[in-house]
Amino acid sequence: MRNEQLENEQLPKQLGIAGEDPRDNRDHIYTGAPPEVLKVMPTIEQGYDVEDEIGKTPDFDQSPTWGCGPFGICNDLTHLFLAAIKKIIIFSKRWFYSHCVISGGKGVYIRDLYKLAHQKGVPEDRLMLTYKPDGTLTEEWLKYKGDITPEIIANAAKHKIGEYLKVPSDNFNLLLQGIFESKGVGCGIRGVDVANGHFFELVGFGMHNGYPAVIRKDSVPIYVNGKKVFRRWIVKIGDKYYQENSHGTQVILFSHWLAKKNFSKDMYDLKRNPDDNVKVYAFTKDGLAKRHVASPTTLVEGTKTPDQRWVWNKQMVIPIATREEWNKATEMAKISLGECQELSLLKLIIAAIRKLLGIK
Repeated sequence: MRNEQLENEQLPKQLGIAGEDPRDNRDHIYTGAPPEVLKVMPTIEQGYDVEDEIGKTPDFDQSPTWGCGPFGICNDLTHLFLAAIKKIIIFSKRWFYSHCVISGGKGVYIRDLYKLAHQKGVPEDRLMLTYKPDGTLTEEWLKYKGDITPEIIANAAKHKIGEYLKVPSDNFNLLLQGIFESKGVGCGIRGVDVANGHFFELVGFGMHNGYPAVIRKDSVPIYVNGKKVFRRWIVKIGDKYYQENSHGTQVILFSHWLAKKNFSKDMYDLKRNPDDNVKVYAFTKDGLAKRHVASPTTLVEGTKTPDQRWVWNKQMVIPIATREEWNKATEMAKISLGECQELSLLKLIIAAIRKLLGIK
């Protein structure tokens, strides 16, 4: 009979962080949330949980691989995007592991994962499966990248992060601010006398068993009454951390990374002409920003099926208001000006008809 309590007190057997990230003076350091964020941030006593705020996301089990790093960053990025676009995107853990796994070994350095997300992005899991089609997972499969296609690379580029910052490991307050501001912080954990470590996302904070604590969303579950549990607490007592309570295993937290993406970058306030609603409507090519069509209700509120409302090519830029209409406008909607160009409604209709008829 398994001893759940004893197993749950131990660190995972597969320690997928190769150790502290090599020193790099180019690292951007997180210095805290802006005043407007701090004004609404809950206290440690009030507590906070990312998934209570923006919604629950699926749990994924990395066993039996050393893939904690990719699983952790994908949890982090899923929350980052969900908070902004109100949509759960499951990202490919295999993308990260196959690119960043240590040559000839197992595991990764965490900076490399966030750097890859910044430079190349990350594709959706539906295009580059983390698990094999039969649902199994192996170390060899997680390393495989022979099936990467131009479509996968293009999809990855849609999900680039704008910035990745290192959160000082010795500043608990900054860690809490990062969790709240960016809806999660990547975090490494290791034993007191162990160089290699494990990685997951921190998704909340509060008081636990009488101590300040953070909540982790893990990819190696613990078992409670025979059921998998992916979330657990790490308490802070003085300047030391322990799993669950003062009697738990003492651990060291390290390699904290925070992702940011300015989803409103290159955004433009599009205003509609109240005297001519039909001509003013817009979509974003990448689908990340809220898309709007021109009607008194949907321009401001958006529509659940904008792709079906109008015939359009996702690779084509989308019409926006003319300059004259812009100047007369009163109501606003957000679109990405960099994703659009000014075309008349007539040109769009003609282009759609020609496409349907096969006329080039």
